[in-house]
Amino acid sequence: MLSKEDYLTLDAIALGEGIARGDFSALEVNQCAVERAQEINPALNAIVHEGYDAALARVKAASPNNSSPLAGVPFLIKDLSPAAGLPACFGSALFKDFIAQNNAKIVQRYVDAGL
Repeated sequence: MLSKEDYLTLDAIALGEGIARGDFSALEVNQCAVERAQEINPALNAIVHEGYDAALARVKAASPNNSSPLAGVPFLIKDLSPAAGLPACFGSALFKDFIAQNNAKIVQRYVDAGL
């Protein structure tokens, strides 16, 4: 079981290695990430679209055979890089209602890598 305190001390590589070894699950890691984001985002206002439930659902549905060293490691996509079906306001109120129709190239690379 991964504690939130332990989660906060591990970098992405250590998280990926821990998931691969079975020290903790990708779901545990992502639940810790969601809890931490929910704690600090009100003060930071860094996460515009809080799609936590969808993120956890993707983790649950992910292939257990993904060999990427970062498989299961949580990450955020800045809304300057559109992700299909998600809001992308590009840091401007002008685009507050814009929903991306396609993935940006970097987002597509994450998808193709199974991340």
